[in-house]
Amino acid sequence: MIPTGRTHADEWHQGDTQARRAMLIDAGARLTVRRGTKGGWRTLDVRRVDFTITGELDPAIEELATVETDVEAEARNDAPPAPGSAMRLAEPARELVAA
Repeated sequence: MIPTGRTHADEWHQGDTQARRAMLIDAGARLTVRRGTKGGWRTLDVRRVDFTITGELDPAIEELATVETDVEAEARNDAPPAPGSAMRLAEPARELVAA
């Protein structure tokens, strides 16, 4: 990378279709569309479309997916406990009390 003072967004907005396509290819973006069923062209069947990005952006994408999963779990109040934290059960666990 060479610092130019411009962002990828600047390049995207000023580029034409070919320039945008080149940016996506350079970033490792791939769109795969499998053959659909006959007569099913009126709506998009998302099961036959697969979009992936591989390459330089992989670590950022994986971190974003982890953060999204954590936020969703927290919203459901299903987040894993923080390291080093403790909790008290509302009711004693019978198998532990009997032991």
